[in-house]
Amino acid sequence: MKEKYHIYGLASGVYAVFLTFCLYHNAQGITYPFFVAGTLFYFCYTMKKSGITCKKDNWFYAVSLMLLGCSVFLTMDERILLISKTGIFLLFTGFLLHNFYQDEKWNFTKYLQSILEAVLNTIGSLFTPLTDFLYFLQNGKQTEVDENGAALPRKENKVKYLLFGLIIAVPLVVVIIFALSSADLVFRDMCSRFFRFIGLETIIGIIVMTIAAYFISYATVRSLLKREIREECKECRNKEPLLAITFTSIITIIYLLFCGIQIVYLFAGKGALPQDYSYAQYAKQGFYELLFVCLMNLVILLVCLSFFRESSLLKAILSVITLCTYVMVTSSAYRMYLYVDAYYFTFLRLMVFFFLLLISILMLGIFITIYKKEFPLFRYSMIIVTIFTIILAYSHPDYLIARYNVSNLENLASTSSEGNSYYEYGNSAYQDIYYLTRLCEDSAPVLTDPVIYEKLYAISPEDMEEYKRICYDKKDENNTFRHYNVSRAIFQKKVAE
Repeated sequence: MKEKYHIYGLASGVYAVFLTFCLYHNAQGITYPFFVAGTLFYFCYTMKKSGITCKKDNWFYAVSLMLLGCSVFLTMDERILLISKTGIFLLFTGFLLHNFYQDEKWNFTKYLQSILEAVLNTIGSLFTPLTDFLYFLQNGKQTEVDENGAALPRKENKVKYLLFGLIIAVPLVVVIIFALSSADLVFRDMCSRFFRFIGLETIIGIIVMTIAAYFISYATVRSLLKREIREECKECRNKEPLLAITFTSIITIIYLLFCGIQIVYLFAGKGALPQDYSYAQYAKQGFYELLFVCLMNLVILLVCLSFFRESSLLKAILSVITLCTYVMVTSSAYRMYLYVDAYYFTFLRLMVFFFLLLISILMLGIFITIYKKEFPLFRYSMIIVTIFTIILAYSHPDYLIARYNVSNLENLASTSSEGNSYYEYGNSAYQDIYYLTRLCEDSAPVLTDPVIYEKLYAISPEDMEEYKRICYDKKDENNTFRHYNVSRAIFQKKVAE
């Protein structure tokens, strides 16, 4: 890249300007999918110039990235935007590793290690744009040779004169503008109006963002071309399986006891609970703790499959842990279902169902890997997580929450005389208007409906007055050109009506 700095440097510079145009003060605008497409083009272009052929299965990365990129300007939910952008970053990292390295035989551990190494290598190469630029100015292009291997006369490097000219022009322009502004009032007034319109802070921000994008993009390609990540996948499954058998067998005994209790007490509704402890109280607790244990089981299984030698007994124990995890997933989902049926949805409660379903499908891949170690667990996990992320990005959770919760505004409280009823506290009408009015703009089609608004106002006038003020403050937010967002546009239309 040193000898071809005029190619890579120019490409990185154009990309940095394009990125700044798309993203500066524009975290969820319509330009985001163009940024994703431009980033794909930039990396494909630099790979082509480096003699690297894009692999045929890149379509999955390209389609997934574009779907996630398009989802950004369809929602105003900051939590969903964070998840989508994290997914985009990880997919781009996987895309680059897949094309720069032969990763067909990499296992789950090797991929995670390589992702971390790629990030650290990029950080370590952040100053290479500057050092390569200085090298190029001094040496220019690499010396060419003829068909006999003899060095040809070095052509004069004219690009460096262009770069030097631009560097000299910057301070001269500043000095000349100040001098001419002092010499002519009309010119000074024109410059003042221009800088007031653009804003000095904006100019500085654009410059800083462009420089940062230039350094990071160039350093990313530079670090990958160094090929500092070892392609061979070192065999890590060499640890004594007795160690894993010991701690997993103890855990399995506890899990079997716990799962037995779930089947008897929760699913079948039989068995005697402690005194002054109802089935409603029993059912409505523990779902978050169970979700944590399920995630912990996922880690335990991955560690055992990555570091310990094969053992028939260990496989059997891991299989039991997998089955117990499914029971825990079912228990957590059932408890959350009962809780939501009584107390309705929040974002966190909705995410519990989302992650439980995701864990269930990931566990299937782990179960297959227990008996078939050649199974591509990382690729399977990446595809499943990507699909779930795309679904979540387009689902608009706040809209779904608002729609479900307001549908229960007029529910009548019901009680049951049966002591073992899960609904003994009743499914009362929805009352948490404060939570509804703090949802993002995605919920506007529900909350601004005149009929629903009146019902909500009758329950809590104070919260609805505050919601009206929030809507008034947001109705004139910039939503033109670069900043256009579909959710914001719908919100502003509904508020105006």
